[in-house]
Amino acid sequence: MRHRLSLAVVFLTIAGAPLAAGSIVTFAIVSPSLGLNGGVFDAGGSYFGTFSLDANLPGPLISADITATPFGAFPGEHFTAGLWGVEGTLTDPTSKVQYDSDRIVFFNQLPISLDLTLLQRHGTLVGGQISDVTEVESEFPVLVRYDRSGRALLVDPTLVSPEPVTWVYSLLGVAAIALARSRRRHERAGAR
Repeated sequence: MRHRLSLAVVFLTIAGAPLAAGSIVTFAIVSPSLGLNGGVFDAGGSYFGTFSLDANLPGPLISADITATPFGAFPGEHFTAGLWGVEGTLTDPTSKVQYDSDRIVFFNQLPISLDLTLLQRHGTLVGGQISDVTEVESEFPVLVRYDRSGRALLVDPTLVSPEPVTWVYSLLGVAAIALARSRRRHERAGAR
């Protein structure tokens, strides 16, 4: 019985199924092509990075490494702290499906902040399309820029950077192809 239980835990871990031990999730802000350059502000410049939070406990982020790049009058900013919460729940009148409006605010020293809003199925926090972004970089003079394009995404960072095992299999495949070509060349040279 003990052997079967450990096999089930190993299988669930490999398959990526969540275990009950924790609810810590990490997200990366990326472009639609899953590029690490993230979202683009209407006034120029971009925002990108990663952060972690406890999906069952709205409040402070566990970690944040978010950058808003400089552009024109905007000096750019690097955010290392933040908060998240559910602003409200909306119900689609046609399907009766409920959605949460989740808000994530990154900051170092307020009022300088980067504010993300996204809609999620009620009770979930799995990433997806960022519907609204507002960045305040200065109080005097007021420097605010927006991204309301909906093109930036929150995703699991493993989608952006393949695991080492993927690279090993890729390299083994390339080596096998090179070896097969070399062997064919030697066979052709020996046949002449």
